[in-house]
Amino acid sequence: MVGTVTDITLRHTVLRNFENKMIVIPNSILNKEKLINYDLGDRRCCEWIEIGISYDSDIDLAKHIMREECEQHPNLIDHRSELDLYNQVPKVLVRVTNLGESSVTIRAWAWAMSFSEAFVMKCELYESIKKRFDKEGIEIPFPHRTLVFKENKSVLLWMIWSMIKRPQNQKNQKRNPKKPFEMTVFRLKRGFFTTKE
Repeated sequence: MVGTVTDITLRHTVLRNFENKMIVIPNSILNKEKLINYDLGDRRCCEWIEIGISYDSDIDLAKHIMREECEQHPNLIDHRSELDLYNQVPKVLVRVTNLGESSVTIRAWAWAMSFSEAFVMKCELYESIKKRFDKEGIEIPFPHRTLVFKENKSVLLWMIWSMIKRPQNQKNQKRNPKKPFEMTVFRLKRGFFTTKE
């Protein structure tokens, strides 16, 4: 929950969120929770721009595009110290943070003057980076998983049967006439397994 505090009483605190709705929070709840105050002390905010690309895509090109788009955004500020400037640390750090099941996660650290400016910058950067990725041929993959069966064929047949077998409680249910037929076909070396609904 993110918003601006508009009133504080002995019993509750009133928060105005970004949808302009007033949220009344009992102080007993606030006393038990950890709060983040974006206006206390240094208001500068670091935003993570995190995108996953396919394993076939060029990582160096994707990092270059993300850094370039971040540096061109008007809300970005230079957060580097004098030592960072001396060591020629880039204005926007871009690094690979995870090798997931279906994507390589790349993160960019972009700084803005306030939380609101950082939020706007993050939304606009996601859009501009997506357009650049499409233009440069960088793929943002859908989640997928590859199954490899090496030895036991009986395990393979059992898994296929468990996938195509309908639950017992759905056998006696009538099919919705508006719903189209769904068919899944599994092809093996010797025959087909088909389920129809």
